[in-house]
Amino acid sequence: YEAQQREIARIKAFADKFRYKATKAAQVQSRLKELERMERIEIPPDTRPIRLRFPEGPRTGRNVLELARVSAGYGGEPVFRDLDFILEKGDRVALVGPNGAGKSTLMKILAGRLPLSAGERREGHNVIVSYFSQDQDDLLSSTKTVWDEVYAVAPNHIVPELRTLLGCFLFSGDSIEKPVSVLSGGERSRLVLCKLLLSPANCLLLDEPTNHLDIRSKDILMDSLRDYGGTIVFVSHDRYFLDGLANRVLEIGDGTAVAYLGNYEDYVRKKEAELRAAEAPPPPAVSAPARETPAAGEGRKKKVNPIRIRKIREEIKALEGKIELDETRIAVLGRMLASEELYRDHQLFRATMEEHNQLQAALAISMSDWERLHADLEAMQSSGA
Repeated sequence: YEAQQREIARIKAFADKFRYKATKAAQVQSRLKELERMERIEIPPDTRPIRLRFPEGPRTGRNVLELARVSAGYGGEPVFRDLDFILEKGDRVALVGPNGAGKSTLMKILAGRLPLSAGERREGHNVIVSYFSQDQDDLLSSTKTVWDEVYAVAPNHIVPELRTLLGCFLFSGDSIEKPVSVLSGGERSRLVLCKLLLSPANCLLLDEPTNHLDIRSKDILMDSLRDYGGTIVFVSHDRYFLDGLANRVLEIGDGTAVAYLGNYEDYVRKKEAELRAAEAPPPPAVSAPARETPAAGEGRKKKVNPIRIRKIREEIKALEGKIELDETRIAVLGRMLASEELYRDHQLFRATMEEHNQLQAALAISMSDWERLHADLEAMQSSGA
């Protein structure tokens, strides 16, 4: 439901932006027809807003964590060399990059869980780090129940809300009395995350916290982390979660980390601009030609290149075909993500979510290219008018 609502909002925003542009009328009408054809997912019966308040540690200084000329890796092979990074109070840093780039490795370095081969890791004043990853079964006791695990660490003022909290992590009814020994891998991961968030800390390091959550639980977690007064570094494949929480993005790749200010959408726009700048031909060398008296009418308009115009129109047509295919597939995936059955198969859920996020990112780039090509076409046609 939430995924479909976001898709509806995106389509409406596009239509509103280009409604009065004659050259984009066909594209706007196509989007509006898509909205009419869309099979609406019914609103879930329980949509009351839930806000969780995670306990926070003492106030920290400005610098929370610092890496100075750090090198670290596995088996003598460094993943990072001479890495410098400062995490400041109030940061919500999203680590992004391809699989295998070193995002989880950097999280381990920040958490102090990976030995350094060079450099130094420094914690700031009063810093209490809480680190979540997918392989922390050692934090659970097989002899306890789900309720026992969270009750043992919950501050007194949160105990009355424990059942609501567990429900947000998909433990409800009799499932809170399940022994840890019979929990699935996804259930264990959710329970560990719940326990860690109940422990007072002022610096959260969260490696894929949304992996085994449904859409509503992810929204609750994101809203609660927005309210959290501490500092956060996180990894997620969920584009919506990335964009809603991050205020800085750290791009990981080739043993380096490049920082970008802003949320994930800001990062995507900056990367697109960098890509266009890299692909743009170099400007022609400026020379001072001899002044000549222009012939009558000469210089008032530029000659239109019909071959270039035809090529742009072909590119626009090809992009529109790709956009239509991507939007159709995104709608299919949105319906799949709205199905409760999908969440019973965590592997399929993750694959579906990753494909959905990748297509959303590709669609954003295609739409940006489509707008740029239309602007180029209009400029060429008006210059030759």
